[in-house]
Formats: sequence, structure tokens, C-alpha cells
Amino acid sequence: MSIKNYFFSFLLIYFCFHIFGFILSFALEPFVYWSADTIFNIKYTFESNGYGSGDSTYAYLEMFWRFCFSLVLAIPLAILTKKYKLANTPGLTYSFLLLLRLYLAFFMLIYGIGKILPMQFPPLSLSRLAQPYGESSPMGLAWTFLQYSPAYAAFSGFAEAIGALLLLNRKTVTLGAIILTGVISNIVMMNFCYDIPVKISSFHMLLASLILLYSDRKRLYNFFLTNKTAEPKKDIYSFKNKKDEKVLNAVKMSLKGILALGIIAFFGVIYLSNSSSETPKLYGVYETTIPNQSKFSKFIFEKGNWGSIIYADKKEIFFDLELDTLKKTISLKSTDTKKPATEKFTFTQQPNGLVLQTENGETIHLNKKSREDFLLINRGFHWINETPFNR
Repeated sequence: MSIKNYFFSFLLIYFCFHIFGFILSFALEPFVYWSADTIFNIKYTFESNGYGSGDSTYAYLEMFWRFCFSLVLAIPLAILTKKYKLANTPGLTYSFLLLLRLYLAFFMLIYGIGKILPMQFPPLSLSRLAQPYGESSPMGLAWTFLQYSPAYAAFSGFAEAIGALLLLNRKTVTLGAIILTGVISNIVMMNFCYDIPVKISSFHMLLASLILLYSDRKRLYNFFLTNKTAEPKKDIYSFKNKKDEKVLNAVKMSLKGILALGIIAFFGVIYLSNSSSETPKLYGVYETTIPNQSKFSKFIFEKGNWGSIIYADKKEIFFDLELDTLKKTISLKSTDTKKPATEKFTFTQQPNGLVLQTENGETIHLNKKSREDFLLINRGFHWINETPFNR
């Protein structure tokens, strides 16, 4: 068993664990919780559900066990591949690289199309516009930057989607891997520098694209460094039997069809959920007319019947909105299940705002501020700037 053979076996098993981890996650759960206390001495409680975070404690411990099991299982696999001379066979190598190509293409198409439409970075919410700049998180700052310009987000999305599509054709895999290595490197840097919790996932995508480039290292070395002619990529398979070639092509088309259907279904669900969002009658940002005389500072009513309250102490709580236009009542229920809270008001609409009445008799006068009243929205694009408008 050579080191090269063992390393190949390790990568094959590790990426299978990573890509199909959702199937095996239930088997790893006992190891995760046992090691948290016994090996890593983690005393705080954590859940398997990251609630949108891919960098949770559970995710790191799960990655640790995938790594450990891959190290162990690579030994028998390396022995078997050496015994049956499978390690350097075109079939096994091709299958591994095909797995990485489909894995990268699937996620890059999802992220790319999500930026083009746009879904990953929808228009800036009123809550984000009303938030003080210095109170935003590093991730919030990055998200605001990308949400502000749909054109820039779409540009990066096209780069991801084009690289992904190139991976689906064997003749353009190298070009696709080159594009995606640059694109994903930028994503990885953003995730690490702006504390975006997709570090584990993006790192593995970068590793997959680098492996695809490494598989074509000789041709890349000749083309970029030695100024030599890069030989055409040789076909891994040359069939004498046309029936076998048809079977392989049918399998490849089936995989691409499954990939396409998966992406269509994914965005179909998102589209249906977004299309059901309603614009509430009170949509807008409402600021108290007399600051420091109430515990409330701002009321924000978003599309989709949700919103937030910014209190005088700068604390912000997000709520689900229940609006009764007949009784003129507003009920705001906190979305934080760990800290349930409810605020109830009666309201009267004014030409330029609202008047709220609390249950204890407090009257709050509010001025309305629309999206267009924010400088970030109304500034727009200018071909000519006599002086920098940097505020």
C-alpha cells in the first residue's frame, strides 16, 4: 500500500462522507455528542440544527468524525485497490472526479442562479436600512454590500453559473475549474474575513476545484509555465462496443437531468414561498417624533407580515405581525422562541405617520419614512462626480 494509493482512498471516502453526509448524519450523532464532552471538554449545550449556520459546533465535530473515519476506512480501501489494481485505473479516477464535478456544479448553479434572479441577496429590507451602520455585524455589512447592487450580485452569479456549466462537459472541465477556483477563493476569503458561517462548506468546494485542477496539472504546467504546447486531453474511455458507449452516455444524461430537476425544484419552492409574501398596509419605517420620551425608537413593518421594533436602548426585536384593520389593532409576537414577547397597540393612521396607543395608555406619535427617503436608496448612479460623495 503506497502513500499515494492511501491518500487517493482517503480523499474518495472523505468527499463521499461530505457530499452524502446528510444520509449518514444520524449515525455520527452519538459520536458527536460523546466527543464534545469526553474529548473536547465542551460544556455548553448545542444542537444539530444550525438554524442556517454551517459552522456550528455540531458541524465542526461532525467534520472531525468524518475525517477520522475516512482515515481508518482508507486503509482497507487502499489495500483492495492495490490488490485488484484499481487505484490508477481510469474508471475509479473518472468516477471520483465526476463526483466532484457534479457536487461543485450543483452548488455553484444554486448559488449562481440565486444571485442572478436575485434570491440569495434580495432588495434591502427596511430593518437593514434603519439599522445604525456601526450596529451591523460583519456578515450584515457584507450582505448589505451585495444586496445594494443587484447588477454586481448577478455578475458574480454569472461567474459561478458559467464555471458550473463548464464542469458538466468533460472537454471544458479544466476551464470551469480555473474559473471556479478564482470565484470560490473570493467566497472563502469573504466567509473568513466577514465571519459568514459557510466556512466549512466553501472550503470543501475550493478543495474540490483544486483537486480537479490537480488532475490536469501536467497540461496546465506546460501551458502556463514552460511555454510548451499542451497536449489534447485524452479520452478516458474508448469504446469498441457502441452499446457500452450508449449506456455511459445515458447514465451521464440521467445525472445531468437529476441535477437540473433538483435545481428547478429548489428554486420553485423558494419562488412559491416568496410570491405568497404580502405587503402590509402599514409598510414602512416609523420613527418617534419625540425621542428619549418613550422606550420605543422605531417601528418597522416589512413585506410578508413581519417587522421589528428598535427600542430607545438600541435593542432590536423581530416580530411576526398581526394587523386588524377593522379594530385598528396591531399585535407583534416575537420570533425568538427562547425570549417570547408580545407588544399590542391600537393605531390611527395620519397623513405622515401613525399614532399608537399602548395597553397602559401611553400615546406614541410616529413619522413615516419610506425606502426612497434613505440616502443609500435615493443616491443612485452617477456617471459624473465632480467630488467624491463619500458619506
